[in-house]
Amino acid sequence: MGRLFLFFVLFLTFYLASCVDKKEEELRAFPIEDLIEDILLTNASAPQDEEDSTRYLNLYDEVYRRFATDSAHVDQLLKYWVLHPKEFDAIVDRVIARMKRRYDSIEILKPELQLDNKLEDTVQ
Repeated sequence: MGRLFLFFVLFLTFYLASCVDKKEEELRAFPIEDLIEDILLTNASAPQDEEDSTRYLNLYDEVYRRFATDSAHVDQLLKYWVLHPKEFDAIVDRVIARMKRRYDSIEILKPELQLDNKLEDTVQ
């Protein structure tokens, strides 16, 4: 009876450990960089009217739909990445760098903005 119990405990331990590994793989496989970028862009384009807080209720619905996820899964992702702060910092740094490159390339593509800025400087 003692050996059967020991076998059961060992089996359960290895089974649960394998489940955790699968869950971790699933969380790591999620395109977190793209999700963070979309959330940041959504926040930047969010309405600034403090009186109309109802518009914030469904703010991320479109983001969740694009990633085929929901707020509960995003919460799981964030809880996982909180436990891995150095990796998460690196992810956020990559997202910021990618967004900066895109913004810089938009500035390059719009020379009229640069011309307008030069004209404003000469007028002042």
